Amino acid sequence: MDTAIRQSVKMQKQNKYQHYINIKLYILLIVVIALLLMTALSSKLVPYDPYAQDLSKALQAPSNLHWLGTDRYGRDMLSRVMMGGQITIFASLLLVAIISCVGTLAGVICGYIGGKIDTCIMRASDVFLAFPGMVFAIAVAGVLGGGITNAVIALACISWPKYSRLARGQVLLIKNMPYIAAAKMSGSKTIKIMLKHVMPNIAGTILITATLDIGTMIMELAGLSFLGLGAMPPIAEWGAMMSDSRSMLQTSPWVILAPGCAIFISVMLFNLLGDTVRDVLDPKVN
Repeated sequence: MDTAIRQSVKMQKQNKYQHYINIKLYILLIVVIALLLMTALSSKLVPYDPYAQDLSKALQAPSNLHWLGTDRYGRDMLSRVMMGGQITIFASLLLVAIISCVGTLAGVICGYIGGKIDTCIMRASDVFLAFPGMVFAIAVAGVLGGGITNAVIALACISWPKYSRLARGQVLLIKNMPYIAAAKMSGSKTIKIMLKHVMPNIAGTILITATLDIGTMIMELAGLSFLGLGAMPPIAEWGAMMSDSRSMLQTSPWVILAPGCAIFISVMLFNLLGDTVRDVLDPKVN
């Protein structure tokens, strides 16, 4: 009798926890979608032209006219932060989409087919993983030259091995499962098995990793731009804006704090979303 009561109480706690996680997920999805919509429509929502210079209004503190103040050239900081999100966030989303797709495809091929293909791809990933990630990205971006496109390419070069190894490990766990053997016996081709049976079973793990990686890529793209290897002035990009204003932290702190807070809020939202997606997709309820 006591065992039944304890199981009932445990089940109620699990249901309450799952209900809380679902509500948290819906709220975060709404907030993130609102952020993405605002970012996508920033060119129409900005109160001022983010590139229009007016030296008579240079370095004005936050006010009713300029909520986040102005920079050294009199450009409205709120408009530039909103426009900068369009570059930083969507470049990060594109980067995560590239590395997750390329890395997952490579990992599935390595794990399911194996042989020389597995050896070649895994040794190539070992080469990229042998160097500190950001240092290698700086080297690649330096060779390619500045620009947000080259920054994305540089980070993609160092980031895909994580997905390939993750996908490969998942495939090795499921490739000998009974349903895979049944699919082979039914005459299904290798490509069909990988697309219909393998990919759906590893999609949850890849989705969680990709969601958590968005915040990381926002910081790394902003870091490359801060070092002068990403977006170039006068393009409104958060890292480049912080780099251009770093000497004015003590005299005009709003110029560097505005894009810094934008990076902090965006990274926090995507990390919270990734943690919540992991809690929802994880079969083990804490």
